[in-house]
Amino acid sequence: MITSKIFASENNLSNTFITAKDFVALKYELFFSKNKKRIFNNIGLMVKYQSLNFQFKINENDQILLKLEAIMDIKKYKRKKYYPKNKDCNILRNKLFLNKHGYSFWKQERNYAFDEDDLREIIKKEIFSIQNLTENQIDKIIDKTNIEIDIVHPKPEKDIRCKGNIAQVILD
Repeated sequence: MITSKIFASENNLSNTFITAKDFVALKYELFFSKNKKRIFNNIGLMVKYQSLNFQFKINENDQILLKLEAIMDIKKYKRKKYYPKNKDCNILRNKLFLNKHGYSFWKQERNYAFDEDDLREIIKKEIFSIQNLTENQIDKIIDKTNIEIDIVHPKPEKDIRCKGNIAQVILD
């Protein structure tokens, strides 16, 4: 057993600093852990998912890639004929970041409830609330942040992948 006094003297945590990359990775992981329940609190408009996985990557050029893998409920979608669409990727991202669908209930068309500025603001507030970064630096980081969403259907040929900039309203 390591007591805190011995641990602190061996590792000297007060003199250990983490990089901004590590801090941003931690902030995204905490954000994801805190908000992924929004995906499972499903109310009719959304696909029912059985699991959601998150992966964060940052390269030497400070380009960030967030990867989400959403696995559709196997029991439900083996018998129900619903195949994921691009809007399902957008809804998943929207629910995770804004807790909004972004699509109308009846027609399932984009409802313009938010825009790119709203997405940027939530990312700035939740992830980049870092004192040492200027507004301009944060905007550049967001511009270099991409998201890739894989929706996994029980029939592998029906899986889809959508990707784009994190603040892009409609992912490709």
